[in-house]
Amino acid sequence: MWGTYAAMLNRCFNPKDGNWQNYGGRGIKVCDRWHTPGGQGFVNFLADMGKRPCGKTLDRIDVNGNYCPENCRWATDKQQALNKRPRKPAAPIEPSAVQAETAEITGVDVIM
Repeated sequence: MWGTYAAMLNRCFNPKDGNWQNYGGRGIKVCDRWHTPGGQGFVNFLADMGKRPCGKTLDRIDVNGNYCPENCRWATDKQQALNKRPRKPAAPIEPSAVQAETAEITGVDVIM
């Protein structure tokens, strides 16, 4: 449990963490109750979330929301996979110069 708690804090507060840009870098925070100094934050986290069930990990229900009791749950890998931020759409593929020249010569539009 400590590992889950510590990883959550690192994602949100440590810019050197590999995942910081997706959490703290986007403004995701940990509620004051779970970020209380002196170990009380961990005690509160454990009291609110309970022990981690086997096969589940910490998940934020609203992927843009903070880590807090009302927005966190223990979720399966499948639940987490379905609960992700939408990806940016891929940039449209532009026709290459050769394709454009071929279309101009043949009079056939380039369809990508």
